[in-house]
Amino acid sequence: FSKPILKTLVKKSYELEQDKVAQSKARLDELVLLLNDRLVENYGRYMVGDRLGLADIAVCAILAPLLHPNGTPWEVENTEFHSPELDAYKTYLLSLPLGQYVQRVYETERNARVDWRGM
Repeated sequence: FSKPILKTLVKKSYELEQDKVAQSKARLDELVLLLNDRLVENYGRYMVGDRLGLADIAVCAILAPLLHPNGTPWEVENTEFHSPELDAYKTYLLSLPLGQYVQRVYETERNARVDWRGM
């Protein structure tokens, strides 16, 4: 019942116009490539250094809503909301070391029993 109203409010509030969405997607593509290069430079383990840090948390928090990792708030249980464009972008991200890294971090680090400093 409220879905059309919420959809209209979100579209209006975030100004989801076609040209702005295209600009945002282009910028996201640039940033994904930069982050992917940075990860590869650090041998694919973490963004900076040799353990999980705030940079890793930030990158994963930004990309997780696009990747829908299992066991997270972004996990999509209902395929009704999938678009072909989003599915293609998810496949693209998962083909990159960056997408695989985000999945790995969520699988191995999300429920770790140590604090963020590794102690």
